[in-house]
Amino acid sequence: MARGVTNQPLRIYVAPQWLSHPAVLDLMRAGHNVYATPTVLHGADLILHPAAHGWNEHMFPYLPAALTAARARRGKK
Repeated sequence: MARGVTNQPLRIYVAPQWLSHPAVLDLMRAGHNVYATPTVLHGADLILHPAAHGWNEHMFPYLPAALTAARARRGKK
């Protein structure tokens, strides 16, 4: 998934059970700021959690699209 180091790191909050998921580890290696929930979600660019859009294990193939959308929203701020 991750191809290198990002020059625009996102703040990504994930459910604690997914901190060791290979896709989440790739996000960390790419330089994104990944935090376990529950924490203060102020300024989150993306939230990967069952309570957020019903995110679940089967949705990780859609992570690239979610990252693209998060970058687009961040660019509009």
